[in-house]
Amino acid sequence: PEPAWRQAAVDLCDVLPPGAVVATCPRGVFERKARRVNAVLQERAAQRGLRVADLWAHTGPPYRGLYADGFHPNDRGYLQWADALSAALGLE
Repeated sequence: PEPAWRQAAVDLCDVLPPGAVVATCPRGVFERKARRVNAVLQERAAQRGLRVADLWAHTGPPYRGLYADGFHPNDRGYLQWADALSAALGLE
C-alpha cells in the first residue's frame, strides 16, 4: 500500500485547478521526508499543470533570525516564502 503522506500529496494536487499554486515543504524540519514529499508534489504538479512555489529552494541555512519559535517563520522568514510564491507566479 501507498504511504498516507504520498496519497495526501497526490490528492492535494488533484483537487487544485490547473494554474493554481502548490508549495513544497520548506527546509528545516524532517528534511529527509520533506524531500520525498516535495518530489511527489513537483511530479504531480507538473502532470496537472500546477505552478510550484518551491519553498525548499527559498528556505534553509542559515536559519538564525528567521523563525519565531524554532518552527514557525517570523516576518523575515515569511519574506522567503513570499519570494517563493512570487517566483511561482512570475512576479520576480
